[in-house]
Amino acid sequence: FIPGGGGNVLYFYALSQQLGNDQPFYAMQAIGLDGTTPPLDSIAVMAQATIAEIKRVRPTGPYIIGGHCVGGLIAFEITQQLRAAGDEVEQLIILDAPAPHFFQEKKEIALGNAEWIGILLNSIEHMTGKRISIATEQLHGGDAENQLQLLRQKLAEANMVPANTPLSQIKGLLDVFKANAQLHFPVQEKIWNVPLTLLRAS
Repeated sequence: FIPGGGGNVLYFYALSQQLGNDQPFYAMQAIGLDGTTPPLDSIAVMAQATIAEIKRVRPTGPYIIGGHCVGGLIAFEITQQLRAAGDEVEQLIILDAPAPHFFQEKKEIALGNAEWIGILLNSIEHMTGKRISIATEQLHGGDAENQLQLLRQKLAEANMVPANTPLSQIKGLLDVFKANAQLHFPVQEKIWNVPLTLLRAS
């Protein structure tokens, strides 16, 4: 299962528990969350990297692949690459993903860290229902490190991260979010048939 724009898999914990002990559940955390490794910026490359990890755990299918939000688009690409290689995909599960055409054009969004932090917090607010915004003047008043410290403080106040989370991890969260927001969905030359379940929150 592939996470949404934030790249962190911890919010899948409750879902994994609901599936029971007889259904192994693997969540694929985004590369770059450590704050030192650059995040991947291509859905096709993300799919390749994820398949390599899947194959280390389970060399052959059938596979059940899923994803949430932008992770749904990555999951779709994973199934296409698996099928193209002759692997069996039993089911593709997409949870609240945007339509691929939203990501069809490569987006280069020229924003500073302050704006990106605001967008990230808005996204987290939307997902959690918790109010965690930062006043714009606070963000624009400091350097990059101060901005990350403010972001960490707000996330800690919302119980999203421990208060002592290293700033490198906060930077990684922001970098992965920025990369995922600017992804390009590859044009599919051939669509391999995969059973697909789309779940949309009401």
